[in-house]
Amino acid sequence: MSLRAAFVCFLFPFALSAANSYENEVPADAVITLQRGACERRCAVYKIVIFADGTVIYDGQYYVKRKGLILSQADPAMLLKLIDDFKAIDYFNLNNEYGYGDTNGCAAVRTDGSIVKTSISVDGRAKAIIHQHRCEGAIPSQLTDLEDKIDRFAHSAQWVR
Repeated sequence: MSLRAAFVCFLFPFALSAANSYENEVPADAVITLQRGACERRCAVYKIVIFADGTVIYDGQYYVKRKGLILSQADPAMLLKLIDDFKAIDYFNLNNEYGYGDTNGCAAVRTDGSIVKTSISVDGRAKAIIHQHRCEGAIPSQLTDLEDKIDRFAHSAQWVR
């Protein structure tokens, strides 16, 4: 084996471990938001902001158990899973709106539903989506699941219901 080949074989495992270690760490710039808006049926109106260190800020506004600002802490290790959930639905490549301005991306449209805005900023990229829950279909269903995962991560049920 040549000296060059031995050098590459020696360094290759270290290069792989460096690449994998980043995937086990929440990027310092990570911020996720969820904002649930009003509907015709008295839907809960609140906002959640999640930071890279697991800090959660809840702002309850209407039809919630707790109104006002609440500062909480969630497990930052679980935040990696939540970021992966965004990646799993290809969030950065989805439309900016579903059922809000038009019905593009909706397989069916109901008469009423709350408006939910989600956003993520991570690795220097940012994206926000407005999802009108009257819009039904494959992508809107994935967005609903993601919204629910954000709520579960933040443990918002204790303040909303």
